[in-house]
Amino acid sequence: MSDAASKPGRKRGRKEMIEVKDESKRARTESSLGSAPASGFAVAMQHILGKNIAQQDPVLSKRHTASEKRSQKIDQDRKEQRDRVRERKRLRRRAHQPPDALDKPFERQLRRIATKGVVALFNAIS
Repeated sequence: MSDAASKPGRKRGRKEMIEVKDESKRARTESSLGSAPASGFAVAMQHILGKNIAQQDPVLSKRHTASEKRSQKIDQDRKEQRDRVRERKRLRRRAHQPPDALDKPFERQLRRIATKGVVALFNAIS
């Protein structure tokens, strides 16, 4: 570093700032791992592990992002829709009586009456 750059009234140039950063980074990594230069991963890991983390900070895995909230709302809506459909089917089945073998002649008579009514309707229309 030059004497002019160390004067308090003079601003450092971009190139000088980069050199200062590189020198401090190199010194920091060499001092932490002995004389061997550190790999990028080791420096990053050291930086992460060296941070002082307060207990009150949220854990990111427990946070719910906006997309997770939307998907949870969609899942909840689908569950409510399934429950409504299930309840509607249950109410329909409650009044349903399965056909009885003894009612077969009566059912046949009702079908014939309905067929005659439809035939009469179509004849009236045409």
